[in-house]
Amino acid sequence: MNRRAFLGLVGAGASATLAGCFDGQAAATDDNRVTMTQVDFRPEELRVPVGTTVVFENTSSHSHTVTASGLPEAADDSEYFASGGFDSYEAAKAAWDDRAGGILEPGDTFENEFTTPGRYDYVCIPHLRQDMVGAIIVEEAETSDDNSTASY
Repeated sequence: MNRRAFLGLVGAGASATLAGCFDGQAAATDDNRVTMTQVDFRPEELRVPVGTTVVFENTSSHSHTVTASGLPEAADDSEYFASGGFDSYEAAKAAWDDRAGGILEPGDTFENEFTTPGRYDYVCIPHLRQDMVGAIIVEEAETSDDNSTASY
């Protein structure tokens, strides 16, 4: 193999290996995924239909949490969600303060199925001062009453 071909292969391999490794450079790869950068959730707001499982993925070099900041608006019977399985914001915050409870290390994921319509606000507890916040907007699936396809 000549020098030019070798350098081309090495460069392409390095680019593929490093893709998404830099904080702030990672992006969601599908519609139901939220990635975490150094101090951001991306996208910051995600709209999904009822019954969607959202995957939160730590793509940064920092540790994070995914912690609902309260019950969603208009969804009184919803289950609370937080990495670490806590049942309230207060429990998640206390666990983080005590022993870094709910931590998602780089490369870790957390999933939650959203079964009730409403707005689900969430935070990263260790990066709340940097305004690392996000929201999942869960909407009823649209029904189609369209009869425009009827044949005559």
